[in-house]
Amino acid sequence: MEQTQRKPYTWLEQFNAIIAKLCINYCKKRSYKSRCAAAVVSFNTKRPMYEAYKQLVGRSPGAFAKRIEMRNKQRILKRRHNETKFAQKGSLLFYHLKKTKDYGTYCNKPDMSPEEYNIAQDVYLKDIRLTEDEIRNIEQNTRVQRKSDLWFSERRKIVTASKFYDVCSKLPYTSRASLVQSIIRPKHFSAAATEYGVTHEEEAIRTLSQAVGKKN
Repeated sequence: MEQTQRKPYTWLEQFNAIIAKLCINYCKKRSYKSRCAAAVVSFNTKRPMYEAYKQLVGRSPGAFAKRIEMRNKQRILKRRHNETKFAQKGSLLFYHLKKTKDYGTYCNKPDMSPEEYNIAQDVYLKDIRLTEDEIRNIEQNTRVQRKSDLWFSERRKIVTASKFYDVCSKLPYTSRASLVQSIIRPKHFSAAATEYGVTHEEEAIRTLSQAVGKKN
């Protein structure tokens, strides 16, 4: 089986392990196809000896063969259960020991005293407080968002429509650090569809203006 068939990689790895693993070799002779066929039976039924014997002989194998396969199957299931249980227990056990930069004794602290921080906070809040006329002027001057430098500077101070849901859907106990970073330091997003839209924006505006009979 080749990965060019676009099969899930993990299933390919499991299937290949059954075929090529040294401790499992159902066919020492003949072709690679025979090993694949045996591996398929083993992977799907988990009882290769039972299925092969019943298909070739026409009746079920003896109790000894059945008992061996059943023990192997139970051992595999128990091992998988223990691995999953240990992984979940370990993640819960050491969760509170993880260092985080937003909470606790390991959080990032501002490089100023609490008094200086409060003063800087008050200055910043006064700076972003605007009158009705200033808000109206900013709205008019930033309508063409992509071409407006004022828009890129002002959007870092406010909650825009694209971030409104992210802000309102935050739970009381979740961190706001990543959300704040995405607002004040937004990452540039580019895709083929957006590039096409930017390139043909003026043409689309002209076409729409002609269709509705209004000038932009």
